[in-house]
Amino acid sequence: MNTRQILLKIHLLVGCIAAPFLFIVGASGALVVFEEPYTDGVANASLTHVTPGTALLSLDAMRDSIRTAIPDAEVRAIGFHSEFRNTYAVSVITPKVVKLRTMYVDPWRGHIVGDETTARRPLRWAHTLHTRLLIDPDGKRIVGWTAVALVIISLSGLWLWWPGKIVTVRRSASNRRQIFELHNTLGALSWVFLLILGVTGVVVHWEDGSAAMIRTISDAALPAAQPKATQTCATQSLASLDVIRRNINDAAPGAYATSIQFGDKPTDYAMARMRFPEDKTPAGRTLVLADRCTGRVVWTLSTRTAPVQYRFTRMWNRSVHTGDLWGWPTRILALIVALLLPVMALTGPLIWWSRRANRARYNSTPGAVST
Repeated sequence: MNTRQILLKIHLLVGCIAAPFLFIVGASGALVVFEEPYTDGVANASLTHVTPGTALLSLDAMRDSIRTAIPDAEVRAIGFHSEFRNTYAVSVITPKVVKLRTMYVDPWRGHIVGDETTARRPLRWAHTLHTRLLIDPDGKRIVGWTAVALVIISLSGLWLWWPGKIVTVRRSASNRRQIFELHNTLGALSWVFLLILGVTGVVVHWEDGSAAMIRTISDAALPAAQPKATQTCATQSLASLDVIRRNINDAAPGAYATSIQFGDKPTDYAMARMRFPEDKTPAGRTLVLADRCTGRVVWTLSTRTAPVQYRFTRMWNRSVHTGDLWGWPTRILALIVALLLPVMALTGPLIWWSRRANRARYNSTPGAVST
């Protein structure tokens, strides 16, 4: 058995096993491209869009306004507006109801526009299907190994395609031959994108391992470890939300906070996720911790100064995988590549089945000579 025959068997075996998962991951990935803009900009426009006022309220004033509607409400997190959102998503908790409630709050006037019970999540299921197959934790592992299979299929497929170099589908050919030529043509035109999709998917799934490998190769330093919680606020009053936000903004000049989580206990640090203009991930990957008692920043991990392994795995790799690299042009490219996966996942097994059936007919024909 020569190299080509071995690769063909590997290509067929891996492809047929992974085909149903590639179909699901590809189809759901195409929907995920539209998840954020559709969910925030269309499905929940009544919750996320408000008419701007003359000046934004301070966070403390907004909290007081929320407490007027919900007595004793404590703010646990605030999601700030992005290009699709004008309201703030504010998570609150009350002493009587120990469960977070997310409210959509007008940042100009302070009134509650709606809450999570009225929000629509039309494509959330597609995101969970794409990343976990709707099952945990096994679904996530299956998706990770599906990415490995895509890498193997892309590389072996290129090797198998090269001798014939088929790049057209002839209308005059038989249906069986047309499926074969379609599979080859699409594979030739998209193999590099499918390979990138597979490699970036592998890194997303094994993010920590990938970061450790890059750090070993590049001899890069580890990012500074997050400090452990202290007791400084256990018996003191907390700093105002505006002081904490101001200090967080000062810690990463040029970035804006996309969310701040204030923790369940006074000893917990306030943690902000921030985004620089050059960041392609919607929420940003810069992290800042602030002491809730003093408002003082105690730790910062900036994407502008973070070690290469952090920037590669948490920023660049995810931006390439999701198509956020250059905005809508690369999102559309990601959409097209995602839609190719179901087509390849269907035509591949059809070719295998057709060959199997053809071989069975030869074997059942008296005097037939296998070629």
